[in-house]
Amino acid sequence: MSVMRAAVAPLLLSFVLGGVVAQAQAQQAPPTPAATPATPTTLSILVVDVQSLITHRYPSLDAVPAAFAGDHRRPEYVKGVVVL
Repeated sequence: MSVMRAAVAPLLLSFVLGGVVAQAQAQQAPPTPAATPATPTTLSILVVDVQSLITHRYPSLDAVPAAFAGDHRRPEYVKGVVVL
């Protein structure tokens, strides 16, 4: 019985003290945010005409196997899409 008390006492003490330390850490002030850069960042936009890349249109999902069967090997084939 005394062995069990000896093992439980340090466990309870560390639990109680651990809770006190955790509460003290939780009450610290939040860190200050990083400073904003002095020069503003520029935004670059690239516009691509995707319609010009599409060389093959497939009207249904039933036509898609043709794209895998051989259309993609044709020299004029760039990009195919399914138009539903």
